[in-house]
Amino acid sequence: MRNFLLACALLFLLAPVVVPQGGKHPCENASSQFEATECSAREYKKADAELNRVYQQVMKQEDKDGQGRLKTAQLAWLKFRDTECEYESGQYIGGTIRPMVENFCLTSVTDERTQQLKEILKVKAER
Repeated sequence: MRNFLLACALLFLLAPVVVPQGGKHPCENASSQFEATECSAREYKKADAELNRVYQQVMKQEDKDGQGRLKTAQLAWLKFRDTECEYESGQYIGGTIRPMVENFCLTSVTDERTQQLKEILKVKAER
């Protein structure tokens, strides 16, 4: 029992490490692991929707050849994102914290890609 309590305390102390970058923890009011996981899933869903919105804007700015290259790059990036976050959350296999860790990773990496695509839009607008 003592080892279990120590493991729980360690996970609690490490939790801030998996908080998405950029300020206040979006799920800090969660009162259980279930609520935190649900919150992290909602955060990822919002990030993914924003990514898709910006991706479609970039696609509209590209010619047919550029659209093909962007699609290829995006598919490769999706594989990277999913693999990276699977790796990052892998240390928690079997634990209830794993889905939350994976969701926060997916959110963070997706936000970074969205910013990259926004920069592409910005450069195209300046031309």
